[in-house]
Amino acid sequence: GSNFGFWASGSAFLEGTINALAGNIGGWGISSTAISSSGDNVIIDASAKRITIKDASSNHRVHLGEIDGSSTYGLKIFDGTGTSDSDILVELGEGGNTIAGWTVSTGAITSPSSIITISADAKRITINDGSTDRIWMGEVDGGTTYGLKIFDGTGTGDGDRLVELGE
Repeated sequence: GSNFGFWASGSAFLEGTINALAGNIGGWGISSTAISSSGDNVIIDASAKRITIKDASSNHRVHLGEIDGSSTYGLKIFDGTGTSDSDILVELGEGGNTIAGWTVSTGAITSPSSIITISADAKRITINDGSTDRIWMGEVDGGTTYGLKIFDGTGTGDGDRLVELGE
C-alpha cells in the first residue's frame, strides 16, 4: 500500500516524515524557527529560545526560556503593562528570584527595599524602617538566644533596645 492517502471528506493520512518551512496546522502558524497560535497569543520560538504567552490585548504576560535577550534562562510573569523590570510580577531563574518584588534566595525571603527579611540563615525575622533594623524576632544574639528585640532606631546595640523578651 501507499504511505499516504486522501479521502473525499478532506481528511488525509501520512506515514513517514513531513518537512515544511512554513504553513498552518489547526490555526497554528509554522515558520522556519517558530510555531505560533492564531493571533500570536502563544509563540514557541526556537531562534529566541523562548515560549511567549500574550493576553487578548497582545500584552506579554509570560516568558519561559531565554528571558533577557542574551543567555539568561528562567521564567518571567508580567503585569500586562510591559516587559520592563518594573512590570515583573514573578521572576525565577538565572536573572534572580522575585515574587511581587520580594527576593527569594537560598537562605532568606526579603521584601522590596529590605524592610522585612525572613532569614533561615540568621534564624530570625527582621523589620527595618528603611535605614535601621527596628525589630528582631527569633535568634537575636548571633548564637543560640531566641526572643524578641525592639530597637529605638539608632542602632542594634544593647543601649539601643527599647524592649527585649526571651531567654
